Amino acid sequence: MDLAEQTSADCNGNGVPDECDLADAGSADANGNGIPDECEPDCNDNGVPDGWDITTGASADCTGNGVPDECDLASGAASDVNTNGLPDACEPDCNDNGVPDDWDIAAGTSADCDANGRPDECQADTDGDSVIDPCDGCPDDPAKIAAGVCGCGAADADTDADGVPDCIDNCPSTPNPDQADRDENGIGDLCDQAGRVVPDSQFLGGLIDVAAGNEDADPESREYFMDTLGRAVDALEGGPVEESGRPFASLLEDAESGRTIADELTPEEEEALLEATRALGLCPAASTLVLGLTLLGLRRTRRRA
Repeated sequence: MDLAEQTSADCNGNGVPDECDLADAGSADANGNGIPDECEPDCNDNGVPDGWDITTGASADCTGNGVPDECDLASGAASDVNTNGLPDACEPDCNDNGVPDDWDIAAGTSADCDANGRPDECQADTDGDSVIDPCDGCPDDPAKIAAGVCGCGAADADTDADGVPDCIDNCPSTPNPDQADRDENGIGDLCDQAGRVVPDSQFLGGLIDVAAGNEDADPESREYFMDTLGRAVDALEGGPVEESGRPFASLLEDAESGRTIADELTPEEEEALLEATRALGLCPAASTLVLGLTLLGLRRTRRRA
């Protein structure tokens, strides 16, 4: 071997051919490549070639560039925004913005509603409402993120603004916050037309004539009204409907006391009579008015007679 003839290398410049340094243990060759270790890159100055540090796992090389990560970071060849000792290029970056996912979340650049360490923009949002499925109570309904009263797929609309959503409102077009449903048929009283009888003009005409004591009233209308009212009173008394007009006697003044049935009714009987008049198709307020006008009219008619 002759250095002068350049038939041997002397990488460390000690005047001894490399093979002789290695043969007499003057130099180490950890990776066995025939080159003294001191002549190979050793960016971390640990006396071990970088390649051998990587091979043995003493140093990581996540980028695969043959340079230990700590050297890439030290030289600025790689960034480490979260200062965890790993080059950013080697960390999860689901949105490909060059910033590790955990740093996107920590810096507020990305949201992480389900706290799984993965930015929301990288997770599924089936209904496209900007709320990812794991955090969306209605993942298939873009209009809702919580089931609410009406459930997913149904709006919690309140058309009549009575505080009760349409989906459970028994009268959705008319405000009825109390949801009263006297006959329990699922339709609010204010919207329930079933079974109602709308009084016709003949009934109302008879009512007006009787209440006014009109002697020139149409006998047919008057008789129709009296008969209808009589049936209502019969319902109160629980007896059969009589064609003779017998029920009306109980509404007239007593000849001796001058009192009428209206003076004698108990609260329970008054309510029963109201129920009877409701059967005529009138609301409670109108029923009370009808009773009052009728009793007044009958009394005046009786006195004139």
